[in-house]
Amino acid sequence: PAGRAAATDGAEAATEEEIRTQSEQMMSLIQRADEIQRALQELEAARGGNDGETTALVAAPKPAAAAAAAGSEAAAEEQLQTLTAEKERYESMLRSSQSEHEDLLTRLNGMRSMMASMGVDIGDLDLDSEGSSAGDDA
Repeated sequence: PAGRAAATDGAEAATEEEIRTQSEQMMSLIQRADEIQRALQELEAARGGNDGETTALVAAPKPAAAAAAAGSEAAAEEQLQTLTAEKERYESMLRSSQSEHEDLLTRLNGMRSMMASMGVDIGDLDLDSEGSSAGDDA
């Protein structure tokens, strides 16, 4: 049983590390999507006429520059939509992972409570060693 407990602890540690890594990746992507969204909002605000100087530049672009700007705006909007969808997907994965983590903690606490009600003292168990627990010496 102690070997199984050590293996379970190792699996839990690996799962927690995987969750932590995925969470860091998700947060990085969420931050990147937020940055792009802010940049697009700034671009739209500049195009909307909030700043007189910027409005003059945007209002009278050169024909070649206008086509390039329209293409880059469309590309930026498409990229923003892609990143927003990806952000939502990763946020969903993060919520799911957090929910699973909470469920596992609840189950662990339930097991601990059940063991305590049965009179098993968790402190008496030697979960770190490969040998038998203190109660199996007879």
